[in-house]
Amino acid sequence: MKIVDDVVVSETPDGAIVFDPRRGKYFQLNKSALRVLSLLRSGRPIDVVVSELSQSTSMDEDSVAQDVHNLIRYMKDAHIVEEGE
Repeated sequence: MKIVDDVVVSETPDGAIVFDPRRGKYFQLNKSALRVLSLLRSGRPIDVVVSELSQSTSMDEDSVAQDVHNLIRYMKDAHIVEEGE
């Protein structure tokens, strides 16, 4: 998973602001969403991201998996991320 070319991610105390200059759109990610994005960008497979988040938050893996997949779908639909390295 990689950030789409030209998309800028600026970390903030509350997470991150994502700017897509081609579309002129801003998005805000909370700390949890930023952590997911960071883990995916580091090359971890989705199942590993889910497992790490589940362990660190004491949430069950099914709930975390659903949240992670929803976030990925949102970020793909918003043209923030795409498949690739």
